[in-house]
Amino acid sequence: MIKIKEGDDSWETFEKIYYSSPKNEEVIVDLSERETMTTIWAKEVFGLLYYCLGKETYNQNIKIIGAKEEIKQIIEIGIEKFLK
Repeated sequence: MIKIKEGDDSWETFEKIYYSSPKNEEVIVDLSERETMTTIWAKEVFGLLYYCLGKETYNQNIKIIGAKEEIKQIIEIGIEKFLK
């Protein structure tokens, strides 16, 4: 499980998740300590993950827990913006 905290750097967060082998196994991303998130941060982390892994692998192996509904929406927007 990867715990993401308020103020964590987006590139370091991407690397933590990506190098945890999400291509081969489920990676749990715990956002329970994250109160806010910008769409730019979400784009840089989750948009890039989505792009690198592909839709099927991302949806199957990236499991987000503890996120507020607002943050889940921001992640979806970040992915959409990355793909445009």
